[in-house]
Amino acid sequence: MIKRITALAACIFLVAPPAFAIDKVTVSELEALPWNYADEEVQIVGEVIGDYAIQATQVWIQVNDDAYATSPLAEGGLAGTNSGIGVLISRSHFSHDWGPPGGYRVRGPIVEVTGIFRYNDGREAGGTYIEATKVEVLEESRPIAAPFSTGPLLYGIAILALVGAYAALRMRVTD
Repeated sequence: MIKRITALAACIFLVAPPAFAIDKVTVSELEALPWNYADEEVQIVGEVIGDYAIQATQVWIQVNDDAYATSPLAEGGLAGTNSGIGVLISRSHFSHDWGPPGGYRVRGPIVEVTGIFRYNDGREAGGTYIEATKVEVLEESRPIAAPFSTGPLLYGIAILALVGAYAALRMRVTD
């Protein structure tokens, strides 16, 4: 009898998803149905962008999981909207070794964040964010080598030449 119960329990555990499974989600999923994830443990992967808001015991970061996290605009092209979420992490989870956050000419660190999704959290003025319990850096930040475009420079030179020619012509007419 005990063998049957043990076998039945093992089958149920293998078929049913474990209750402690973490929802791997995208920011778009969190934005579409935030109440479904409220106070649940979630996991996202994305690029840290913007700035590090370092406080005494915690740090705020912005994590974007859009197409630009893996293919920055300067290296690729337009690929949809910019989607990200604020993440509150403990100061002990943060390190300046990650490198600078993403921005112009820098692809920020790629991180995997596990934490509790806070929806309209009264403790943070009704904010919606992830309160991180774990942050793992998958890739450190790196510079983006964007190709130099001469087009705007040539247009600027042409405009300056036209303005200079016009000014010279006006000076000639007034003499």
